[in-house]
Amino acid sequence: VIDEFVSALDDPAITLSYPGLRNPAAMCVDLIMYDHPQVFALGLQLLFAECCQTTELFENLHKMEILTADQQETFQNIKDDVIALGKLLYSFENWGVDDKFSTDDPSKLMQLQKICLKLR
Repeated sequence: VIDEFVSALDDPAITLSYPGLRNPAAMCVDLIMYDHPQVFALGLQLLFAECCQTTELFENLHKMEILTADQQETFQNIKDDVIALGKLLYSFENWGVDDKFSTDDPSKLMQLQKICLKLR
């Protein structure tokens, strides 16, 4: 069993996209028609894998939304604000604490409040 596993790892991955091959599902159905049990099993597995990829693609396409230019700009602004907010939060010990290692920076606190209100 271990030898089969190692040999399976050594073999290159099979791609079903070859020039001139228009329908990988048809090739899999053709493999299923052979009497050999292993060829049948492999053909069925390949067919299932091919169909599942298509199903997954359609499920993802169903969930996708196309954004207008205004929506893209809004999402980019939100992304920029979240990144700036993250940087401020992760650096809070450098500007938000008044101790011997750092000083309190009210401008950073105002920037933090402004971003939070904007995202709200």
